[in-house]
Amino acid sequence: MNGPFRGQMSIYAKGSIFLHPVGVRCILKERIKKNGINCKGRTMANTYSEITIQIIFAVKHREALIKNAFQEDLHKYITGIVTNQKQKLLIINSVSDHLHLLVGISPSMRISDLVREIKSESSNFINKNHFGKQRFHWQNGYGAFSYSISQRPAVINYIANQQVHHQRSSFQEEYFKFLDSFQVQYRKQH
Repeated sequence: MNGPFRGQMSIYAKGSIFLHPVGVRCILKERIKKNGINCKGRTMANTYSEITIQIIFAVKHREALIKNAFQEDLHKYITGIVTNQKQKLLIINSVSDHLHLLVGISPSMRISDLVREIKSESSNFINKNHFGKQRFHWQNGYGAFSYSISQRPAVINYIANQQVHHQRSSFQEEYFKFLDSFQVQYRKQH
């Protein structure tokens, strides 16, 4: 059976398919010899990616518990968490009830694992240092939104200006705008 390219044989089987440089489709994780070409070892030698994710999460019950007095220490601590996870923090900023991060993330890192680590370690840091009068907790859940390299400067500017932005709108209004613009389905009560 001919494939979509002239002179190419299509091989259909279970598994991920990629286009071989000489036009033969190879099935990863399976050794297939077709037309005398061994597909084993013909994949790219390295993985290259540029994945930029904005992560947003709030203080439990959206309480205004992130105080200016420890905000810089919190940002530095979270920067260390992200760096220790071998990810690239591009910018971090917060206001009293929520936090924004822009992260260059590797394809092997699950966003949920990174967020869980950031939330757990940073709340422990805040509580251990008695930065608040009550125990600090992050709210369950988070938002994660992807951007292209060309969008980075605008996103960095947006995150850097959170204090000014939130003089005009609440976290909830901002969050719903993100969900709408990224066409994420959600229930308004959340």
